[in-house]
Amino acid sequence: MKNTKYFMAHEMHSILPTDLVKSSLAHEHAHFGNFISHTTLDFLYMAQMYKTELKGLILGF
Repeated sequence: MKNTKYFMAHEMHSILPTDLVKSSLAHEHAHFGNFISHTTLDFLYMAQMYKTELKGLILGF
């Protein structure tokens, strides 16, 4: 599931510039802001999950 989320975010990065060019300045700014905050939250969540899993592997849990 985490991999899927990562790849979806990666795909969005690839698609985003074209979408921004097509949309109005106000719309693209709002869209971009929302995208960045959601992506950042997803990234932080994934990093936290990964850190927890990694600790578990190292400690043998």
